[in-house]
Amino acid sequence: MNAVFWVLQGALAALQLLSFASMPYLVRHGHARRPVGAAAAATFGLCCGLGLVVPWLTGHAQVLTPIAATATVLAVVYDSVTNRLDTADVAFNTTVLVMAVAVAAGRFHDLASGTAPTLTGQGPLLGGAALLVLTI
Repeated sequence: MNAVFWVLQGALAALQLLSFASMPYLVRHGHARRPVGAAAAATFGLCCGLGLVVPWLTGHAQVLTPIAATATVLAVVYDSVTNRLDTADVAFNTTVLVMAVAVAAGRFHDLASGTAPTLTGQGPLLGGAALLVLTI
């Protein structure tokens, strides 16, 4: 089950990071209704994307991973409520919502049951590997 959560976390993080990377294009070409709000939402997505992977990977502050997944759930619900969405957008938001709820519930369960991995002495190594992967 841990592998499933890692795949979901990676996919959600990639979506959040792509959202952040595409924001300058959307603002520059006038696709964002409120550029400042769109930039703030993209920055929030960047924080959530990093929070979905890095804390659990390094073993430090692991509670941030399910919190980031919960924040992603709240962002998707807010997006769904405040924007007019067509059928494809609703399907995409529902998929992201289900993925984020699964990660949040699973990782909160891992923390509560004590099955969260402990990486004694390996945190700096994995943290460096995580930064290397993020820069690529």
